[in-house]
Amino acid sequence: MEREKPLPWVAFIGCVITMASLLVVFGMNLYLTRGSSGIYKSQLFANLTGLFLLVLGIILMGIGFKRAK
Repeated sequence: MEREKPLPWVAFIGCVITMASLLVVFGMNLYLTRGSSGIYKSQLFANLTGLFLLVLGIILMGIGFKRAK
């Protein structure tokens, strides 16, 4: 029976970053709007940060899965 290769750490970190990107956006929107009157001032920064984390996580997952083959 052939043994499967374990998932590389790069892919695991990519999965964690991808899943955490939504929580980061939600947390930043809550934290940055605490002192201001509107949510729209911080929404762009939070969304761009979440998008960056999402893309970074997807790239790391792709690199990790290529190494696993």
